[in-house]
Amino acid sequence: MDFSASHPVGTCREMCPVLEQKKRQKLGAVHRLECAPRGREQDQLQTRLHMVKEYQRSAAGKGSAMAQDLRPPSVLLSTVRYLFVKVLQRRDAHRWEVFQFVSNRCRAVLQDLIIQGLPCPASIPVLEAVLRFHLLAAYELCEEPLEHFDPRLNAERIQNCFSDLLPLYEGAIGCAGTATTTAAAIGSHADAVAPGGSGG
Repeated sequence: MDFSASHPVGTCREMCPVLEQKKRQKLGAVHRLECAPRGREQDQLQTRLHMVKEYQRSAAGKGSAMAQDLRPPSVLLSTVRYLFVKVLQRRDAHRWEVFQFVSNRCRAVLQDLIIQGLPCPASIPVLEAVLRFHLLAAYELCEEPLEHFDPRLNAERIQNCFSDLLPLYEGAIGCAGTATTTAAAIGSHADAVAPGGSGG
């Protein structure tokens, strides 16, 4: 990650920027895992409270990301906590569908991190949470067909998180003494769940 001072600083306090909320609702592009339960009053407002920023590939010529579309570290952390505590527990959809949704939203979280070039104290808990999600996915979805879960792509994302965390552990105040042990434990786990690894 590049930590130069030229990066924008996110000001969005919602899990999903307001403009994206309105646009996706207008286009009917709200994922069913974001929809408020039927029968509740103010369904549209309730749905917006459940919406999470969708990952979109950066397109050339779009210009720099706007601060109001980027979530600061505290919001990114609360977003991943919401995804893991609320969405991953959903039982009204196939497990692979839930994991696909969370995976997409985690990519958007990491994208916000990268665009802002956040310093390590803010990045570490977010990256650790996303890493744990992909490790869980490798375990829970290992028997799903490829159209539902790609273990090699998931292993690549595990490695990317791991690669980002290593230098952050080394540079974080108070983390230097435990960085080697923590990294070794995560790396061992990642090797075990990767395709062809000792875990199957």
